Amino acid sequence: MTSHADPPPRKRQLGCCWWCLCSCGDTIPEIEAKELNALIEGKEQTGELQIVDVRNGFEYRGGHIKGARHCQFLMPCGFQSRLNLLELNQDKPVYVICLSAHRSIAAVRALESKGFQAIHLAGGMQSWRNGKLPEIRDESKVKD
Repeated sequence: MTSHADPPPRKRQLGCCWWCLCSCGDTIPEIEAKELNALIEGKEQTGELQIVDVRNGFEYRGGHIKGARHCQFLMPCGFQSRLNLLELNQDKPVYVICLSAHRSIAAVRALESKGFQAIHLAGGMQSWRNGKLPEIRDESKVKD
């Protein structure tokens, strides 16, 4: 009888698919919901955080993180072409949010390809809501 050792612990790995702009085995920078909320609370007065919500307009209007800029992610090329409209600072990290952390992974890769340090919210808005963290509804900032 052969004994098999337990495999070593894995880092957050991404699958390989057409929309995530990654290779199998890649890792992605991520932040937990409570950590991001603490950053928001600490920098609320300065407005220094750059948060981009890549969900569709309906999802965004249903509740989003305070200070998040809306820029829907459908395909990498369309998202990249709209980045200049967000007026993001490449010297500061960009926190990327979607519903369940799938679109945000692709958006992080698109931002990285343009020289940004991008970090996605682990678990997306689902983890934010599970943590009962604050959301706002503001239809005036939606650009579908």
